[in-house]
Amino acid sequence: MKENVLILFLFVLSVFSAQSQEDSIPLRLAAFVNNINTFNQLHPQEKVYLHFDNTGYYLGETIWFKAYTVIADNHQPTTLSRVLYVELLAPNGEILETKKLNIEDGQCHGEFFLKPERYGGFYEVRAYTRLMLNWEESVFSRVFPIFDTPKREGNYSQQIITERNRSQQTLSLRKKGEKRKDLNIHFFPEGGNFITGQASRIAFKLSDHEGRSIDAEGKVCNQQKDVISSFSSVHNGMGYFTFTPEEKGKYTVHILHKNKEYSFEIPDFTGNYTMSVDNLRQDFLFVRLQKQENHTGEIAGISFACRGKIHVFEMVDLISHTEQALKIPKSALPTGINQITAFSSEGEILAERLVFINHHDRNIKNTVKPNKTVYEPFEKIEMEFQWQDSADNPLNTTFSLSVSDAASSMLSAHRSLYSELLLTSDLKGYIENPDYYFESDDMQHQTALDLLMMTQGWRRYSWKQMAGVEPFELKHYIEKGIVIDGQVLSLHRRQKKENIEVTMWMYSDDGFSQKGICTTDADGRFNFLPDDFTGEWRLGLQTKEKGKRKENRIMLNRWFSPPAKLYSFYETTPTADFPALKTLSNEAEIKPIEELPLDSVYSNLLPQVTVKERIKKTKVTAHYEIKTEFDKLRDSGNGYRGNILHFLSDVDPYFSSELRPVKLTLETYDYLYVKKREKGFNIIHSGYDSVDSMVWLYYDITYKGRSATVIIDDRNFFDGEVETWNIDQIKEVSILQEAGIDAPYNSKGASTGTLIIFHTNENKRSYPEPKGIRISSLQGYSNVREFYSPDYSLGALPDEKDYRRTLYWNPNVKTDEQGRAKVVFYNNSSCKQTIVHAETSP
Repeated sequence: MKENVLILFLFVLSVFSAQSQEDSIPLRLAAFVNNINTFNQLHPQEKVYLHFDNTGYYLGETIWFKAYTVIADNHQPTTLSRVLYVELLAPNGEILETKKLNIEDGQCHGEFFLKPERYGGFYEVRAYTRLMLNWEESVFSRVFPIFDTPKREGNYSQQIITERNRSQQTLSLRKKGEKRKDLNIHFFPEGGNFITGQASRIAFKLSDHEGRSIDAEGKVCNQQKDVISSFSSVHNGMGYFTFTPEEKGKYTVHILHKNKEYSFEIPDFTGNYTMSVDNLRQDFLFVRLQKQENHTGEIAGISFACRGKIHVFEMVDLISHTEQALKIPKSALPTGINQITAFSSEGEILAERLVFINHHDRNIKNTVKPNKTVYEPFEKIEMEFQWQDSADNPLNTTFSLSVSDAASSMLSAHRSLYSELLLTSDLKGYIENPDYYFESDDMQHQTALDLLMMTQGWRRYSWKQMAGVEPFELKHYIEKGIVIDGQVLSLHRRQKKENIEVTMWMYSDDGFSQKGICTTDADGRFNFLPDDFTGEWRLGLQTKEKGKRKENRIMLNRWFSPPAKLYSFYETTPTADFPALKTLSNEAEIKPIEELPLDSVYSNLLPQVTVKERIKKTKVTAHYEIKTEFDKLRDSGNGYRGNILHFLSDVDPYFSSELRPVKLTLETYDYLYVKKREKGFNIIHSGYDSVDSMVWLYYDITYKGRSATVIIDDRNFFDGEVETWNIDQIKEVSILQEAGIDAPYNSKGASTGTLIIFHTNENKRSYPEPKGIRISSLQGYSNVREFYSPDYSLGALPDEKDYRRTLYWNPNVKTDEQGRAKVVFYNNSSCKQTIVHAETSP
């Protein structure tokens, strides 16, 4: 679509010619506009949307997804990044698994298998390119309820999440939320300020102590307790009221909720300028900028930007005029969130407002024709699709398709690519039911959308950074492949090593290898871009100075995952309206989800081991792959090659090991040695203290302050061995609490339910790295699985235990030149009605 840029200069020429300083004001204002558009070209942004096969899952199922990655300003498939990171996070924020996917034509797909050994809970899937990490909160995120495996196979009415007890909780990595009251209100004056003596519109958002939206009525009172305005919320706790603030006046809002009155003082938002916007007209956008009556005023610029690109720029004279009104044709602004910013020649923001413009030019139409409305078990299902663009032209495209069993679906709706790209990706925080704002274009929905613009705030694009007023640091670059980058520091002083020759070599188990050489820059940094590869490869790095191998501190830059976010109330309460469920008969009983603490942790289960104590429960509290944890430590600039117990104490704040002395007389030696060994009393013979006594040392190992029993592979813990082990001899560590262990004993002779299992490498020998060489591993692109869909036409007997909830998943269905496509698959053993969800790139 051809975009028109309007440059309207509304100023008095005599004012500009009065002084040379004022002559430069229009140039300075225009320079900020030029800086913003240049910034958008130099630092393009990306967005990503994930289409999932379902809206909730059970342990033992697979999360299937298709990723659409686009350039942020035009929503076209990205031609920048080639690597997409997709992460599965436990409820406590621990990253359980990371996929590296190869982006081709802006698309890629993958999956996460939900291991039955984990606990249920609210898991998060998030996705980002490395370039996206330069902008806070630009990461795509979706939270899913993950239920316990049904006790009876195929009984999906049992939507249960087992709550962990306190002893099984580990440190939460998610951000902590602010403490809320029973009723909370946030005020948002239009434009950011109000001025005395002029009617001002104040938007508000009401919520309870859990962050849940509250609809209520209220009134505004002045200092004399006179009611000067009344209001009621319009949608999801949002609303507005209008009043005229007086100089030094104090105003209070009173709200009656659940038979209790709450009072809030309106903060002093007094400023020199205020902005009001009318976006409810069909063809024009009306903007009014006013100044405080006693304020001198200035020549101000007003920019209209969408996704970081300015489409309209005006200048207004607020020296000789108290206010200026603008009438902007909506045809000059693109569909999406538009940011209206009034600014001074010094780069200060005077007022700012968001509006949403909708030309309905991004609406892609899709119709589906199933061969039947109700299906028999194992029956062939055929569906025909027709795709059209907003002008009803056939759309030759590739789309992702999910067909699921309606009776076993969750109480949560699919999110659409349309609302994600145009709305939620450009706003900060969680948006409750974003698709609501596009259900209709009537006055009710337009008003609700405008209130969202006033209350949610703008975060993706910083006007001051783009205009060059505030500095912007580019920390992450565009990845054209799996990049190996890092830094070389001196071993002891940690000085940046310039002009160091770094040799890289890598090889796979299949015998393939790659090699490269580069020289560090002034900051000691290096990088390699190997050819595309998949799976885990062994990696070697060597440093040389003046042709001789030199031992340095070699750090890799690969642990850049953003911090885990704070869950909103709605993300852990999947109760959104799902129209498909309303039409079902009593074929599926939907039960409420049991409450679950958000700081719970869910980890992998180690391979089964044989121990003397019988483990009745097999789910683990914490799990550590030692190689990964050691790499994180080294890449942060540290290193450790000592006792595994000491190393684990640094990794897990709840783990503690302390060597303690105890005296045993020779007379009780035989008895105590045998008995305490049988009870897991971990002791080491240290030496004689006197003629008739000897000193023994034992490791007092605790987890969360509770003594723990230690198992190494399939036998009891023996301190003398662990003392000599380096961390590269241990493969992984699993910690189980309240595991139902039969009568184990800790160092104090008391039974305990905490078990720590060490798994050693197959070869327990320690191989020290050669001087000047670092040995590690490197993860390439992830191998992608294919969705299994049984084909009962091949003569195979139907599987009576075919309980698939997702009947069909295809990330790459292609349409023909007429925009049509057809898919064929087979029903499960019980589905009668289906839910179809399809997405395609804009």
